[in-house]
Amino acid sequence: MVGLILPILLGYAYGSFLPAYFICKWLTEEDIRTVGDGNPGVTNVARSLGFYPAALTAFYDITKGLLAMATAALVFHSPPGGGVFERGFHHYRPCLSFLSPVQGR
Repeated sequence: MVGLILPILLGYAYGSFLPAYFICKWLTEEDIRTVGDGNPGVTNVARSLGFYPAALTAFYDITKGLLAMATAALVFHSPPGGGVFERGFHHYRPCLSFLSPVQGR
């Protein structure tokens, strides 16, 4: 049971962390959700802050996904994407938490 609950919680935690929010706060002390189109994503960061902050945001987002996959591989003792369950279910949790992050709106 822990082998199922722990990855769900960790996947939600990884997906809830919005790098665009923190990078924008760090660079401009503004909330990215109040700038541009209000979407805390790479495109809005690129439009509002430029290429380099957007590239940093994209890198952080990709690293976040890789971290979630590595955690799933460690918990299930399989290579990343090894089993059907891991490939299907684990990749949706960060997406679900991106739609409803801890920072909220």
